[in-house]
Amino acid sequence: MNPEYARLAPRTIEVMPVANETIQQLSDVAFGGLLQRAIIGAETYDVLNVLRGSLEESLLRKGYAVRPGETEPGRGAPDFRRPLPEGMPPPPFDAACYATVKEWSSDRTSVDSMYMRYRIEIYRVPTAELLYSGDFVCDHLVGDDTSTLSGSVVSTIRRSVRRALSALPEAEGAPQS
Repeated sequence: MNPEYARLAPRTIEVMPVANETIQQLSDVAFGGLLQRAIIGAETYDVLNVLRGSLEESLLRKGYAVRPGETEPGRGAPDFRRPLPEGMPPPPFDAACYATVKEWSSDRTSVDSMYMRYRIEIYRVPTAELLYSGDFVCDHLVGDDTSTLSGSVVSTIRRSVRRALSALPEAEGAPQS
């Protein structure tokens, strides 16, 4: 947490598309044993979009206005992790949230388990001051809250993001929870 967070506190945060630094394809992850896949099929998840949606939801719960970032840096969108050039009109938000999946593993054939390590960074716009950052883990092993992961992937990631953002202060003027 930036020690000047109270002074720099954003009201509107743009949540950028989640980056994937793993070698895994995370846009179509399936869980379930071979028998389940053959009989009823396996649910598939876009882990990157689930993580992004969980970030948006958690920020909204803390009272921030949230905007979905439409493009990745270098593909038409400025990189808000760097100060905006002089004379560039200010965007309609005052912070940008970046998330990156750093590590992923799962056993999708015999038991339902997953492990994801991800990083969250929130930058002040237009100055690119780092407001909040950290590395976090989201995991589920058979025997945790439920006996299988299938059907609870979304809730597992949501819980992890809520924990990851728990130290982030409520937005100024947000109702206290």
